[in-house]
Amino acid sequence: MSEIRVELPCKYCGEVFSIFVREAAERRGKIMCPVCGRMHEYKLADISKIAAGTH
Repeated sequence: MSEIRVELPCKYCGEVFSIFVREAAERRGKIMCPVCGRMHEYKLADISKIAAGTH
């Protein structure tokens, strides 16, 4: 089974990056932007909705 990746926009710098849904769940939605380095929270329900739309 392949893992699902989602693209998320950084709420601060606007850069879009991707993350595995499993990784987002392990971090409980607390994700650091790889570009600007700022931490922000995404609701897991929103990440799940994005993932459902990619399949």
